[in-house]
Amino acid sequence: MRSIEEPWFRRLLCICLILIVSFSIACGTASDIEAGRRDLPDSIQSLLIHKYGHDGIPTKMQFGPMKALQDLYGRFIPYYVTGFFNSDEYEDFATLSFGKETIQVVLGQANVTGDYDLITIETGFLNRLEGENEIYLLLAKPGRHFTWDGRAVDLSHTGFYVGSVDGPEYLFYWKQTLLKQVTSRD
Repeated sequence: MRSIEEPWFRRLLCICLILIVSFSIACGTASDIEAGRRDLPDSIQSLLIHKYGHDGIPTKMQFGPMKALQDLYGRFIPYYVTGFFNSDEYEDFATLSFGKETIQVVLGQANVTGDYDLITIETGFLNRLEGENEIYLLLAKPGRHFTWDGRAVDLSHTGFYVGSVDGPEYLFYWKQTLLKQVTSRD
């Protein structure tokens, strides 16, 4: 009989434990995550074109197949989400923007006049050739979410996830008046 002291057996137990914890975390939070959308309104498209040019608007050709996400959420191009991110009464938006070298998130914070204050957030993801970017944007509903190491983050308002199918994923949310970022998958 094999001993628990053998290195390969301990590694196997560790891997199984990590998979069980990851699975239970993912299953426990799936209802707090919603797929991104692709119906970027004309008014927001005009705003983005004015500030970033036509390249600021994502196109279907820039995204890879994202098979893992299609299995979870169905067929979609996940680049646009809306919510009350900064806890005021005005609906904000976040969208992916493909720069010449990198992919950013453009955050539109609605204000009292009905306009948006635009904030560009660098994601660290490189803009690859057309059809090779497996980058997504998901809506994080209020509730409990988890970081990569299992720590809980309680959102009182909506936030959003930005991630890569084969790389890291980040959760962005407001805590009081500050935009916070945590790694939710590494």
